[in-house]
Amino acid sequence: MTDTSFLVIRLSHLGDIVLTTGVLDYWHRKHGWTFYFVTTQSMLPILLEHPAIIDVISVTQAEKPFWPWLRFCGFLRKRYGNIPLIDLHGTLRSSMLGAMWPSRVFRYPKLRGSRRLYQYFRHEPSRKRLDAINVPQRYSLAREPVAPSSRELVPRIFLRDQDQTWARKVLAPLGDHPLVALHPYATHKAKQWPREHWCELVSRLHAKGIKTLIIGQSEVPFVRPDSDPCEPTPALPDLDLTNETNLAQTSAILKQVQVLVSGDSGPMHLGTAVGTPVVALFGPTCRQWGFYPSGPRDKVISMNTPCSPCSLHGKGNCSRDIACMREINVTTVLDAILNRINRI
Repeated sequence: MTDTSFLVIRLSHLGDIVLTTGVLDYWHRKHGWTFYFVTTQSMLPILLEHPAIIDVISVTQAEKPFWPWLRFCGFLRKRYGNIPLIDLHGTLRSSMLGAMWPSRVFRYPKLRGSRRLYQYFRHEPSRKRLDAINVPQRYSLAREPVAPSSRELVPRIFLRDQDQTWARKVLAPLGDHPLVALHPYATHKAKQWPREHWCELVSRLHAKGIKTLIIGQSEVPFVRPDSDPCEPTPALPDLDLTNETNLAQTSAILKQVQVLVSGDSGPMHLGTAVGTPVVALFGPTCRQWGFYPSGPRDKVISMNTPCSPCSLHGKGNCSRDIACMREINVTTVLDAILNRINRI
């Protein structure tokens, strides 16, 4: 270990961890820094090949309760305590680690106050402050005096050859048609585009000779054998990979497609991180939170309804029938897809 090595902690969630990858790559290219990354086990596949990351230290569910976490912090202190800590999470767990860290600790500005002022009061100075820098830029301020351009911090996932070979084999039966990946799932219901909109989009893409596939994880898959999701005119995707891939395989699949369409979700950031244009559908969340896809060909579609944003992550019930998502029309999404396919 040298004084150019750091321990980085970010335990969750998928999108947030993907957003760290461009920052680490920037620091590696600019300063030659390398990193030991502390995160949950499930995130290993998207970090292991990153050239700036020396090692990934995985955290299990059993280590997250208070006393096991305290013991784990003791292990980290003993093993890595001679190098600085960069806290890119800002939670109770990461703060506990920081409180007992013997070397320097660097943190980033979460802008909690500005987020709350804008969410609840539409405070204009807070909106401008949030608009000025996205989440990767905020991460970078843990070590940079001034945030670099967002284009310098675009997320990057480095794929293994075997995963890319696997993806090409899986997609080979679809032929040479343009291919669009769809991620119709969301952690919170309010962030889901209506099912009937997805079905119409699939139908209209097929009419233009464009193949479609579904990615993601869900307890209720979009295509279900016991029911027809698109009555009365079924339009099913050409390939359904729901619950069939790990993060590395999903990333490899996204590398092969022409466009990804997704709500505000973790897989949305995977698309950006492998260089695939993303059409992102935002409703209860907003660009000001800083989690939007920042690739050069990415497109955020939002209706900017008066009640949006209503939360940071899309939690809670909606009294307006999720108008912010429902009012995103299929034609707008289709046009964004075609525009990106035509530019490839």
